[in-house]
Amino acid sequence: MYPESPANANDPVDFGELTQSAAERRVFGLFERTQLGDGTCCFHSLDLSEHDYKLCAEIDFVIVTRNSVIVLEVKGGGVASRDGIWAFTDRFGLEHRKSEGPFSQAKSGMFALRKRLEDQFGSEAVRKLTFGYGVVFPDCDFKERSVEWDSAMILDSSRMRGLGELARPLRELIGYWERKQHPSAELPLGFRDRLLRFLRPSFERVPSLRNRADALDAAMDALTDEQYGRLDIIHENPRILCSGGAGTGKTFLALEVARRHAARGQRVLLACSGRSLAAFLRSRVKSHQVVVAAGDDIQKVTSNFDVLIVDEGQDLINLETLDRLDARVAGGLEMGSWRFFYDANSQAGLLGRFEPDALTHLRSCGGVSAALSLNCRNTNEIVIQTKLLTGSDLGTPSAGAGPLSDMSSMTLDLRRLL
Repeated sequence: MYPESPANANDPVDFGELTQSAAERRVFGLFERTQLGDGTCCFHSLDLSEHDYKLCAEIDFVIVTRNSVIVLEVKGGGVASRDGIWAFTDRFGLEHRKSEGPFSQAKSGMFALRKRLEDQFGSEAVRKLTFGYGVVFPDCDFKERSVEWDSAMILDSSRMRGLGELARPLRELIGYWERKQHPSAELPLGFRDRLLRFLRPSFERVPSLRNRADALDAAMDALTDEQYGRLDIIHENPRILCSGGAGTGKTFLALEVARRHAARGQRVLLACSGRSLAAFLRSRVKSHQVVVAAGDDIQKVTSNFDVLIVDEGQDLINLETLDRLDARVAGGLEMGSWRFFYDANSQAGLLGRFEPDALTHLRSCGGVSAALSLNCRNTNEIVIQTKLLTGSDLGTPSAGAGPLSDMSSMTLDLRRLL
């Protein structure tokens, strides 16, 4: 149970569905109906990451008042103790035995919580709080007396009858511990709010932009089965014309082909149209066997290469550029080894120019066609919207569905009409 703000301190949130204890559910209901006053907050099922003799521990309820922290252990059903061994009978009549009694359990939880708070806020600030503990027996009257506990530390069924009866025994329990410790009336400014946030923080953190970018790079680097099949075609044929829409993985396939040729000791010229793309290609190829050249920089290249690879070829497939590339690859375009990756949908000449005659010339040089049809980057909505609005075929989407927006809804309605 955690309030939205100190002003609504007694407003509980939903009870945890995983909680199996019927006794804890009943006590939760009592807290839900009880006006504790003074901005008191109640936490249910607080896990402790540190404990003196347990790997981890759980506190059933923690009550935080203006200057007190009270730990409550709940024991439902029947309770018995024989020769220091405690026995608890559940609602199914099954008996569970423990060497640690509920008062010792509550006390150890209190000290573990106090130690954790001291580690977080310092002993000086925590020393001003009253710490205490008690045991709740919601199903039975517990009138036993012992040197191990005081009657004020017991909240049994006889003291909790009625809707408002939980407030009185709880005030008596807090008063008992305050008389023993004499806490300071003044806490550091804002300390209580920091304490509440630490006990059960409310937060939302999203993956960092760098992690998301790294994950995206890793996902895009993973070649699809279709792309692996194209690699087989490329290695079996010296001259390839590989077409595919945006997002079908042409650039990453071109990079992988360049790496494989370089690994064989072959000199590779990796050509593209724009300098931004060239910078990206250089960042992904770490071999001195591969030279990346963009646009006009191609004519500045004087070396000859064993293999020519062209990415975004729709901007470079023109007769003038082909003449330059012909001089740079061993055997020329007619007899040499080359791979052109291009988008048949993007021939608007934004970064270069495309000439149908130049593509015909490459085919006459023995260029074998290979098409990429699986879109591994764009969502279903993007692929469909692009096809509807522009007529461009980006292939079959495989990146899944994107978030449903107004445009996505429009696309779904249009798709039903087709």
